Parts: sequence; structure tokens; C-alpha cells
Amino acid sequence: MADIVTLRITGVDELLKKLDPEILAPIVKAGFSEIAAIARPQIASRTPVDTGRLVGSISTQMDSWRVIPQYVKIGPTMPHTHLMELGVQPGHFPPYSANSGKNARRLRAWVRGHIAPTTFAAAPRKTGRSVKSALTTQQRKDARESALDRATFLVARGIFLSGVKARRFLAGAFTTVAGQLDGVVSGMVDHLEAEWDKVGGKAGGAVG
Repeated sequence: MADIVTLRITGVDELLKKLDPEILAPIVKAGFSEIAAIARPQIASRTPVDTGRLVGSISTQMDSWRVIPQYVKIGPTMPHTHLMELGVQPGHFPPYSANSGKNARRLRAWVRGHIAPTTFAAAPRKTGRSVKSALTTQQRKDARESALDRATFLVARGIFLSGVKARRFLAGAFTTVAGQLDGVVSGMVDHLEAEWDKVGGKAGGAVG
């Protein structure tokens, strides 16, 4: 449950031996849909909001390609979800330079969206003309990238020294709705037992 809430049904193979999949499948799908309807709002209400991308990525995924689905996943799909949920311990220095891969690009994008890079830019040299007119377009671009490099380095150093606090928003949501989810699962079992009784234990000619 590091980055997404997953609920899985076990013993499906045994159920398939006893009950016609045409009876079992809609019960499982309906139960999973009900679970998602309960859990998703709780997850959304606890998800940290900054740019809104994390809460906006919350989705429900069911392995509907199976005749009988075996799991439903509810939660954000952003790649940094697990970092928000579990946090980061001090001592990890994340990559920060432009050529250090996608994780560095994500960190740089966060810095670009939250910190004005010019805050960390070196003071411009005084000349007889204004700084803006003295610099070429490429020089201004290089200066912005240099400032972003420094800002991202300082953020990465802060993570190394202090870590990132765990938010545990998924665990909190699951704890809150656990009783309701147990009730849904119990209802699914009762429904299956009722269908089993209707066919006298020989649904679809399967051997019990």
C-alpha cells in the first residue's frame, strides 16, 4: 500500500469451481465498484494539495480483463505518490542537475513552479547600460538555467539534511473506511451464498 490502496480477493479459483462465472462476475464487479465509491472520496479529502496534480490523478483501476476481477486499486497515479505517503529519510541526496534523469527533471519542475529562480541568481555586474539590454537572449536563458540549478541544488540539499515528512494520507483513508469495506465484502459473500443456494451447489454443472 505504498502508493495506492489495493484490495484483492483470494480464493477465486476455488469459487470458480463452485459457481458459474456469469453469476460470480457481476457480484464481484458491483462489490469492487461500491468499495471504490466509498474509498475514493476519503482518499481525495486527505491527499495533499499543492498544484492539484496529485489529487487530480486519483483513479480507480480494476482488472476487468479477467472474467472474474481479482483486485481494485484506488489512489493517485503520480510517480511521487509513494514519497508523499511514506516520506523520505534524511541522508538521501536526490538528483538535481538537468542531465540527471527524469527524477531530477521532476524536482526541477517543482522548484520552477514554487521558487523564483532569480532569488538564487548571482548579482549582475554593473555596466554603463541596463542589465537587460546588455545581455543577449542566450545569456539570459543561461542565467535562468544557472539560477534554477542553484535553487534545485539547495532544495535537494534540504531533502538530504531534513528528509521529507510522511503524510500517510492513503493509510489514514483506508483506516477510516475499513469497517465499511468489510461490510461490502460481507455483503458480497452473502450474495454469493444466496446464488449458490439457488442453484443447489451445481451452478453451470461445476463440481463442488
